[in-house]
Amino acid sequence: MKDTTLIILAIVLILVIGGGFSLPKIDLANFDPFAGFGGTDTTSDKVDVQKPLKFALTDTYAGSALTSKTLKVYASDGSTLLETLTTGADGTITTAFTYDSGDTIWIYYESSNDKMWWKKEVPQMNPKDAEALSYNY
Repeated sequence: MKDTTLIILAIVLILVIGGGFSLPKIDLANFDPFAGFGGTDTTSDKVDVQKPLKFALTDTYAGSALTSKTLKVYASDGSTLLETLTTGADGTITTAFTYDSGDTIWIYYESSNDKMWWKKEVPQMNPKDAEALSYNY
């Protein structure tokens, strides 16, 4: 019992006098948690497309798809209505019109007390996706 008490007292004394141990300083300024997930996919590998856009609308808290909800797509000025869309049973919507890569659109969602605006720049696509898909995502 005395030996254990002396060992604990010695450890406490070393920690108090020595200031304890210090964790190594880690610089997270350049940390990218998604590095490597895109492979060699960079912006320069992307191509411009003119395709309909596909959206998925989900409830943030429940994680479920929002069905029969209305989205309105506005032009870059935010006031010219381009189209009104309704989500399907799986919570997805595909626009009726095509949009060029680089175009800016505004998307408006309203449901009871919820109102939300999103500003979206129509993205470029990977060349293989551009060939295979009939929509942009």
